[in-house]
Amino acid sequence: MISDWYHFAIIELTETSDFKYDTKWISQRLAITEVEVKNAIQRLLQLNLLQKENNNLKKTNHNFFASYNTPNSALRKLSKQLLSKAHVAVDEQAYDEKDITNITMAIDPKLLPAAEEKIKSFRRELCSFLENGNRTEVYTFVPALFKLTKNKKNN
Repeated sequence: MISDWYHFAIIELTETSDFKYDTKWISQRLAITEVEVKNAIQRLLQLNLLQKENNNLKKTNHNFFASYNTPNSALRKLSKQLLSKAHVAVDEQAYDEKDITNITMAIDPKLLPAAEEKIKSFRRELCSFLENGNRTEVYTFVPALFKLTKNKKNN
């Protein structure tokens, strides 16, 4: 239904203290076209993820969950877009505007299901923490745990 990163960004942008329901303002804040903004808003309204209220847009209480455990081209597209934006942020954002770090480790792959649960729990905890205070910017958190080694060949 929605596979482009800016759908979720628009939803969250409505939660910022200075949000303006103006397609030009939204397009400038997210660096996307006004056509993309208009189409995304229409789609989000249809999906009941946004609602119009007093000439403004509001995030609804409907949550959107997707399973990354099944093959899905839309989720792959979204993940690629967000990782690409992280790639750009490495060069374009100031150090105090981002935290892009990594750790490389040798692991037991049998522990991956438990690691995925820990990551899921941490994402929710971090989201709950960061959604306090005077929200003025929209951020995304992209944890990425992936294999660097190739599969061993049976000799």
